[in-house]
Amino acid sequence: MQPGARKFVISLILSLFLVISGFGCSGKHTGNKSAPTNSPSIVKASVKAGVKAGVKAGGTLKNSSADIKSSGIKDEKQPIDNNSNSNNLDAPANPDNDIRMPFSSNPDFENFSYHHNDIDHASLVMIPAGKFKMGASRDDKNSKSDELPLHEVYLDSYYITIYEVSNSQFKNFVKKTGYFTTAERQGAKPIWNNNSIHGRMGGPVTYLSYEDALAFCKWVNGRLPTEAEWEKAARGIKDARIYPWGNKFQKNYFNSEMLDYSLWKRVKPWPCSHMTLCESGRLAESQSPYMVEDMIGNAWEWVADWYESDYYKGSPYKNPKGPEKGKERILKGGGMSSNPIHYRISERKRDVPRSFARDYSFRYVLDVETVEKTKKDK
Repeated sequence: MQPGARKFVISLILSLFLVISGFGCSGKHTGNKSAPTNSPSIVKASVKAGVKAGVKAGGTLKNSSADIKSSGIKDEKQPIDNNSNSNNLDAPANPDNDIRMPFSSNPDFENFSYHHNDIDHASLVMIPAGKFKMGASRDDKNSKSDELPLHEVYLDSYYITIYEVSNSQFKNFVKKTGYFTTAERQGAKPIWNNNSIHGRMGGPVTYLSYEDALAFCKWVNGRLPTEAEWEKAARGIKDARIYPWGNKFQKNYFNSEMLDYSLWKRVKPWPCSHMTLCESGRLAESQSPYMVEDMIGNAWEWVADWYESDYYKGSPYKNPKGPEKGKERILKGGGMSSNPIHYRISERKRDVPRSFARDYSFRYVLDVETVEKTKKDK
């Protein structure tokens, strides 16, 4: 073999050896190997880029340390602890029955305490004891007489569900108890078992009366929040803000018929189908200072109090529970088709306890004593 040819063969063998040793040793290669297309960093970057292109027009993003969370959009490439048995509604990790979202830190409340209710697999956050301002603020030009005066209230600690009760949770409740809702007793088909909401079982259950909400609360050893507890969870303690995010109205921060779907459609996955209730937690910009989701828009929420137009003028300072009697109960937060002035923390809608509608839902509260007893019994 000629010297030149021999040199070429040796060089070729050496090159092949380097390639094999570099790429054949799993976990030890330090070269510039291309990242796979499903790399978490690429997923986050692509979603973040989409947010900058579309959603950011709706307002400034918060919680920059968690790009996916702050965008208000779930990252479909991130697993949410799916359970292999999708038909088991009791499975804690069932994605239809237990909406799990990553939590990001909040500098205003560093010591959050969470609780997982094993009965319905709901996630709850503790609202710490203390005072806050309840009612309409001076900055709210849309305030009504029954929201006045703005007054200070002290509340003991309590746990509140981060999301509204879902279709899947309520379906499981019916399966376990055989419960018939007010709507069903009047001949209506249960919405949580309707094919029209297939794929949105994690969204808030609706067409529920106050009585239906009470029945579910009893099953989970909870109760409906008082109006004061609902407002504190939505507002926080620092100010008398009109909305969970501040004092400026932002139509793209919450789900309603005003939501700019053409804007959201440029970002995948976008919140929901046009003119429908969203899956819980899709619009994180509406998150309250206590990280409670969807307290504005999507669906009205029943609270425990009877309605009285001038109740605030003489309500107790500590743990107010509303009037002792009345004809109508209070709903908070606004629904899909509400007037813009109804999407305010201090808004007080009222209806008779047996009434139900396409955007009547609820969330619930667990007393601290109930949670401590549950933890002790485990």
